[in-house]
Amino acid sequence: KHYQENRFDPNDFERGDPPQNLLERARTKLINQPGQVVTQGFDLGTALKLPLADVGIHGSGAGEFDAGVDASYVLSYDIPRAAVADIPVHDPDPNDDQQPTVTPNYCHGNHCDVAGLFNYANFATPLPRLRFNIPIAWNNDHHSVAVVMHYISSYKNDSKTVPPSDQIDASDPQYEFAKIDAMFTLDLSYGYKLDGVIGKSTVLRVGVINLLDQDPPFVDVLT
Repeated sequence: KHYQENRFDPNDFERGDPPQNLLERARTKLINQPGQVVTQGFDLGTALKLPLADVGIHGSGAGEFDAGVDASYVLSYDIPRAAVADIPVHDPDPNDDQQPTVTPNYCHGNHCDVAGLFNYANFATPLPRLRFNIPIAWNNDHHSVAVVMHYISSYKNDSKTVPPSDQIDASDPQYEFAKIDAMFTLDLSYGYKLDGVIGKSTVLRVGVINLLDQDPPFVDVLT
């Protein structure tokens, strides 16, 4: 957050000559955050190998079917309240020295659960709750075909409130965070094994990443 707010500070960033002002060097500083981080969740990993002969499909080219799941779900990710900034809200008297703020609605007591958030306002990384990969493949002595499904669940953009923060009344802070959409992609690959061409075995493989040409979700961050 420090570098987002101070991206033109010459003590942190060196830029080229105007008018481009292109970034040439960035100086970063690592700071240990106070307090304890406690996270809960679960991981799932499983795989299946099934020779097609076992289900009545015979022949030299029947081959084998493979499938699996690799998934994780974050139940909670608690960080210290001191590491999370308050949200500035509507200021009824902008000429005074007071800026009204409200406590983020994911904070309770001395801790804030930042699972499911973009985490613009703290040191945590973006934390969609659910991620999974599902590979499905078929192969025989010479051919192999594989499809891999990737999924990242939607999460909240804690840099954008709905309504906008300057319309939130500190006496009645009713708001939600903007949504960052989920993303689902498919990868496809095909391989052909040539025995004895180069060494004992050579595999020629082609593939397409993001077969459906899905764009990543738009993330509108506070600037």
